[in-house]
Amino acid sequence: MKASDYSSFKTLEECVENIYPELHPLDPWTARRNEALKECAAQSNTVKEFGIFQGSALAIMASAKPKNVIGLDINLSSYHKTMSTKFEDFAFRHNINLQIKKCSSLDLASMGQCDTLHIDSHATVKGNAAATVKNLLRELEMHNASVSKYIMFHDILQNNNAIGNNIKKWLKSNSSWKIKEEETRGKCGFMVIEKK
Repeated sequence: MKASDYSSFKTLEECVENIYPELHPLDPWTARRNEALKECAAQSNTVKEFGIFQGSALAIMASAKPKNVIGLDINLSSYHKTMSTKFEDFAFRHNINLQIKKCSSLDLASMGQCDTLHIDSHATVKGNAAATVKNLLRELEMHNASVSKYIMFHDILQNNNAIGNNIKKWLKSNSSWKIKEEETRGKCGFMVIEKK
């Protein structure tokens, strides 16, 4: 995953307005994914993301101004490089409780209630489709009960749609969730599931 260059932007709002500057203009599928992130966050008091990398998707969710914004990653160096002060400033100005944790999504420290959870599956186990799917299914089993509204997945088309197909398989045995939106066009794809 290549980091976006947000160094010329002073605020988180500017970063969100110019999200993924290397991809501009955004294709309609990436633009829709960003809209879906913000729509889910706008209906939430608490949002959480696993695999924040530098914080682009988390910034989109934060821009909806939920009360609590939680981001987790096992490596926060990309986040701290250009985005951490922008997030802290935004959270202060909008009275948002911001929590950034250096941990795995499978650590106990990752547990906690939220309304919307975004899982960036591509960030899970790079280059290993079977391990990525296994990790994702473990995340779903560990966290689905603590999510009250939406779970959103990015990169569902990676590895020959292995992620998207396994989410659908998981849904068959977890009837309290259903697909709200699925996008299979473009390079990455995304899916939103909602609690029934």
